[in-house]
Amino acid sequence: MSATSAVAEPLTAEVRTGIGKGPARQARRDGKIPAVLYGDGEPTRHLMVPAREFAHRLRRSPFAVEIDFEGRTFLTSPVEIQRHPVRRTIQHVDLRIVTPEQVAATTAAAAMSAAAEAARLAAIEAAAADAAALRAAAAAAAAASADKKPRK
Repeated sequence: MSATSAVAEPLTAEVRTGIGKGPARQARRDGKIPAVLYGDGEPTRHLMVPAREFAHRLRRSPFAVEIDFEGRTFLTSPVEIQRHPVRRTIQHVDLRIVTPEQVAATTAAAAMSAAAEAARLAAIEAAAADAAALRAAAAAAAAASADKKPRK
């Protein structure tokens, strides 16, 4: 296990020799996802990662995926993930090489964003509950005043 990630073993990527629609479709038929690896002063590399394993790792850790490519291990962060419009399978992924500190900062920012969203939803639910209570009180007051009116 690498010290840079809590993921068990890095995904083994293969060199993608063909570029374009035909080779990409062939890679998908073979259970691979076409990908591009770049960043950290490294040259841009075209590669293929195992589709099933990549999707599984992405669900477990959406901010960092370790890739073993050409004998080196890279800690990467998915920048753009293209999905099939109907099947929702991953069609292509852009991976940026990152440092563990960048992953920690991204994870912390996402946690703060999630906490802010949870607080916003709680405020909306509280406002809806208050509105429902006001409507119930208004209906009860209307019913009570209707009972006090004399009938002719």
